[in-house]
Amino acid sequence: MKNSGIYKIENKLNGKMYVGLTNNIDRRWGEHRKNLRQGKHVNTHLQSAVDKYGIENFTFDIIEQCCVSDLVKRELYWIEYHNTNDNRFGYNIERKTPYPTSNAKKESTREYVKIYQIDKDNQIVKVWNSVKEVSEFYNISQEIFSKKLYGRKLDSDRIRKRWKEFVWVSENKYDSTFDYFEKMTWEPGTRFTVSRVKKGLYFVINPLGEIIQKLDVSEGASYFNTTEGAFMKASCVDEVWKGIKVIRESDYNEAKDYSFSLLTPKYTKVLYKIQNTITQEIVEISNISQAARDLGIKLGKLLMLLKGERKENGKVRVVTRYKEWIKIPL
Repeated sequence: MKNSGIYKIENKLNGKMYVGLTNNIDRRWGEHRKNLRQGKHVNTHLQSAVDKYGIENFTFDIIEQCCVSDLVKRELYWIEYHNTNDNRFGYNIERKTPYPTSNAKKESTREYVKIYQIDKDNQIVKVWNSVKEVSEFYNISQEIFSKKLYGRKLDSDRIRKRWKEFVWVSENKYDSTFDYFEKMTWEPGTRFTVSRVKKGLYFVINPLGEIIQKLDVSEGASYFNTTEGAFMKASCVDEVWKGIKVIRESDYNEAKDYSFSLLTPKYTKVLYKIQNTITQEIVEISNISQAARDLGIKLGKLLMLLKGERKENGKVRVVTRYKEWIKIPL
């Protein structure tokens, strides 16, 4: 039995209705009620009506059940049939205005830019007619979905790459020659997500640059007692991991020197040696807060001293600062 189709939400007091589509009929009404009760529904006309008349005066009915591929076409048919784009008869947001303002033009452009849904094989699996179509299908606002598009900046270190295991690209930014999944390497400060790199072998390389193991993802995770994601992440950065390097078979270059030193510039903390100017005693500190209490000086003044903003504090001076190096075992 199909669980996708077209539905209507009808106002029992005035007969106005909202027509929508869903790929999960059983769940959709509950989602609408939740958003309407919280005042967060994406359709402002429907939200205002529920606020005015009360949600108990609205009914949810199935108009037609159909395949997912026919949802948009059938929704447009029933919207036109019931004329719910006209605010005298319904709550569907009008898509066109005869004299749009600058804001309306911007909104209209955003709605009607086609969206390409790309799978892990870099193939377009579906072309959506607009941002609105996708946002209604997944029951999120257009603003939220727009932030899911490929290349959107998330913060200073991260950009949006995938959402729901697909890449989403607007038509005007789509490049058919670009491999959206192959280019998704891990970047510092980002959360690593598994792409199609699960396939193939991974070479485990020792400090001499020699291949000592050839493992697939599951074997590598089991061998190093870690997760598959962590093992694949190790292959995406050219750094020492657990005393070895992990290189994907497809990325391996026989002409390249993969040797590395067991001493890496990774360290866990900075140590300081300070001298008491009264007793001339030199002590090593790693816990700055505890040192401030032991020396009887304010933490802020000690921090200024350690950062080099002040040379001496009357009681103490910094003799040296150095990093603690860690030797990574094989």
